[in-house]
Parts: sequence; structure tokens; C-alpha cells
Amino acid sequence: MHAAMLAELASSLALHGPSLLADGASIPPAALQDYWVVSRNRSTRWHQTLAMHRQLDRSGDRIGLQAWWEQHLPTLEEILVSEILTRVYAALGHGLDAKHAEPEIYPVVHSVHISHLEARNRVLGLMVAQRGGSSQTTARLNQLRKSVERWTDVLVAQIAAVNPDAARYGTVLERTLEFADEAADQAGAVRQTHRRLLTATLRSSLLRQMHATAANPDENGKISDAVLVCIRPDMFDSLGTLQSLWLHRLKHSAEQTDSVLTQLLAPNLATADLLPDFEAVRAPEFARRLRR
Repeated sequence: MHAAMLAELASSLALHGPSLLADGASIPPAALQDYWVVSRNRSTRWHQTLAMHRQLDRSGDRIGLQAWWEQHLPTLEEILVSEILTRVYAALGHGLDAKHAEPEIYPVVHSVHISHLEARNRVLGLMVAQRGGSSQTTARLNQLRKSVERWTDVLVAQIAAVNPDAARYGTVLERTLEFADEAADQAGAVRQTHRRLLTATLRSSLLRQMHATAANPDENGKISDAVLVCIRPDMFDSLGTLQSLWLHRLKHSAEQTDSVLTQLLAPNLATADLLPDFEAVRAPEFARRLRR
């Protein structure tokens, strides 16, 4: 899987993050473990690649340094671009734990975020030093970095619009908060159109600035699988498109109402199948009031 596809996944995750937060969605521990393990493995490969550059630099092998840049440029691009998903997932995990008041998701996603920052900082150091890399190559990488940072702030802002503390995972706090205010002020139809345009534009925009070759396709695919677990099948419509927050809430509310009516019409209210959110209807006092 190419890193640009991870960015596209981050877009879907961010734009429907409010639905997940509204539902108080949980992420299975096994999926979190997979996310952490695969991210760590990918990070190890990144650091091994970056360590090769340091060794070549120390040995004064200028030809080797030039060859390193030509061979491993996709890795540098991947480190920069895949950070979009890392930050968005960390922002979502922060919001979910805040809603549940339990630190289950945040420690894992934040740990991956910190590890990714270390790799990113090393890439920025290489861009500044330009040891073996041409000015044209580093300039292109820097343009990609700027694009990634802006996209990151736009996507994190979608979650920060309903959970302002999540703005900390943007690259520029002030800009992220501004985008969050804009997202919160958008009307339903405008917001939905805006989301579709974001998702459609993000991947193509990044691919134009990157190599077609993926540096770590297997690890990226496994990370995608682990993240996709938090997007439940019922959030997609019959065409495979993620439903809007308004439609999801409406459907969810209708399902809950149907369940409550079924419970109240059951011959024995105390033994009816119940949803956790409506445990209160089992209270004897509540049942007595309804039967008067």
C-alpha cells in the first residue's frame, strides 16, 4: 500500500471522526496491539534506512550518499506523508478516551505518534544538511512537507471541531483551531460537499508529488487494516460510501427508539432484550408509571 492511500484513509477517518465520537466508539484491544506492533516494525525499518545515511556520511562516501538519496527517497516521502494518518488517529484516540474517561486508546496512538515524530525530525535534519542530496530534491521534499502539514491541520481540525483538545495533534495549533472553527460553522450540505472534495483531492494531490513506488507496502497495508477496524460496517451506505454524521445520528436514534418500543411492548418487561443505553426502562418504578 502506498503512503498516499494511508493519507486517504486518514481523510475518511477524520471526516467521520465526529460520528465515532458521538457514538463513543471503542477500538478492539487486538486492533490497537496490531497497530502498535506494525507501526513499531515500520519505524525500525525507517531508522535502519536513516542509519545507513549516517554511516555513509561518517565514512565520507560521497558517491554512496548520492546513491542512498536516489534509492531511499520513497522512504523519506513515506515518513512525511504517513504522518497524516498517525496524527489523525492520535487525535481520534484522544477524543475517544476523553469521552470514556479511560486511558485505553490514547497511550497506544500517542506512543506511535511520538515515534513517528522522531523519524520525521531525522528526515528534516537530512533535508537541512543536504549531505548527498541535491538542492532540487530537498526543495521538492520541503514542498511535500508543507503540503502534508496543511492537509494534516485540515483533517485534525474536523475532529477538533467537536473535541478542541485534539487540535494539539495539528502541526500548527493556531491554523488547526482556525480550520476547526470553520468546520464547526459549516452547514450540513456545505460540510458534506466539503468533505467529499477533501477526500477526492487529497490522494491525487499527494501522488503528484511522490514516487509511485511504496517504501513499505506490506507494513502500510497492515496498519490500514488495524485502523479500519474502528470504522464499523454500519457507517457505510449501500454504495459503500460513509454516511454523513446527520444521517448516522438519525439512523442510530431510530434504531434505539425501535428497540425501546419493542422493550415496552414485551409481555414481561423485566426479561426483554435491552440496549445498554436504555437500562433505565427496566426500573420497576418506570414500568409502573407506564402501566397506569
